[in-house]
Amino acid sequence: MEELYIYTDCSFYSKHSKIKWSSIILTDDEEFVYSKSHTLEDVRKEFNLATDHPVNQHFGEFLAINNTLATILKIGKGLKKQGKPIKRVVIHTDSENAFLAIHKKRKFKPHLIGLNLMSQSCRMLKEQYKQADIELEICWIPGHAQIYGNVVANKWTKIHTLNKSEFESALI
Repeated sequence: MEELYIYTDCSFYSKHSKIKWSSIILTDDEEFVYSKSHTLEDVRKEFNLATDHPVNQHFGEFLAINNTLATILKIGKGLKKQGKPIKRVVIHTDSENAFLAIHKKRKFKPHLIGLNLMSQSCRMLKEQYKQADIELEICWIPGHAQIYGNVVANKWTKIHTLNKSEFESALI
């Protein structure tokens, strides 16, 4: 497991007040799904945001990238102790906003302080990867371009976000 290829996706459903994201982690011979759901209230609390601070799909994209990077870093430390280091991680996101913000090419307006905090958190994780001697590449890929990992991440996210009747209608 020297190299990991990761694809992230997010769904935001305001009527459910939830953000759901999934990451598909591909190795040479295995595929893993890492998926989580956050209420909007939980996101605001985690980042010390005002109760009326806007939370949207962009937050979900950052949550997917940030949480996946943090988890892989922890796993990588354990594998390194076992003599099976992760040497390279390539994470693919279809969020151009997240990609640009992480690479310091976009800064969000001051009233969206939460997105700036999340992009800063991702940049801090990039530094931790350097310190752990793990090469990290974060790439933007166009959404809905039928790229395998992105398609799978999108399907997992939708499956876990929709309620039963919405899921059934999404399949039609």
